[in-house]
Amino acid sequence: MPAPGRCYRYFPAAQDRETLEHLLVGRQELLESLFNEADRASASGTPRFFLLVGPRGAGKSHLMSLLYRRIRDELSDRVIPVHLAGEEYSIFRASDFFLRVLAGWGSRPGM
Repeated sequence: MPAPGRCYRYFPAAQDRETLEHLLVGRQELLESLFNEADRASASGTPRFFLLVGPRGAGKSHLMSLLYRRIRDELSDRVIPVHLAGEEYSIFRASDFFLRVLAGWGSRPGM
């Protein structure tokens, strides 16, 4: 628990799954829907694409951090999730993206 009177930057990627689930407010149905789609897509081999749009502070990063952890924990036999920063300033070409994905993939525990 943070010390009283101290201000900390909220960074969902640094939180564990249990904390993220506890702090999720009003997005449980969306989380379940996205997870179920990822599950169906991985089982059928059919890719799915989603675009989350919302103002700063709406919970997009929180939701994606939690979705990443659920997919990693529950679908790792079919899916290799890679966590990218919410704002990637070093990706200009497809090759930059693929190099960033490979770097994230290689930093996974057990890899």
